[in-house]
Amino acid sequence: MSHSASDLEYSRECLRLASDFTQLAQETRDPDVQAHCERMATFWTERAAQGPETEPPSSDRVDE
Repeated sequence: MSHSASDLEYSRECLRLASDFTQLAQETRDPDVQAHCERMATFWTERAAQGPETEPPSSDRVDE
């Protein structure tokens, strides 16, 4: 399966965000912040796998 450079860049950026949130989850002492960071890491990991052409489910949209 061939991926365009922009698709790979998108996936790389999503994985970078997931990594950042994972690190934040490990560094915080607040359980609520930790849970939120873990959810965001999962979200961005899933987005990396799905690619840029998919629209997140409405329950996952940040702008709502």
